[in-house]
Amino acid sequence: MAIRNRKTKLKAVQALLKHQPPAINPLHWKERLEQLTGKDVDVCSFCGQKTLKTLGFIPQQWFPIGRSPPIQVQIITPEGEFIPFAT
Repeated sequence: MAIRNRKTKLKAVQALLKHQPPAINPLHWKERLEQLTGKDVDVCSFCGQKTLKTLGFIPQQWFPIGRSPPIQVQIITPEGEFIPFAT
């Protein structure tokens, strides 16, 4: 199973064992989660309306070992307003 021959040998072994690879699930992650749990992730758990929207993303940052500085993030609302966010 050397890296240079892995694909060809793997196909040969799968053919000998009559192995069928599992089907790829074409559903979106939200649909798959709803099938598994029965809950829609876009529905507000408090009011029950489909109003949840992504307002922004917090960037991932790498910090040196030790105490890391606080992250300063500004979230932009759909109206274009800036919301300061600090952790």
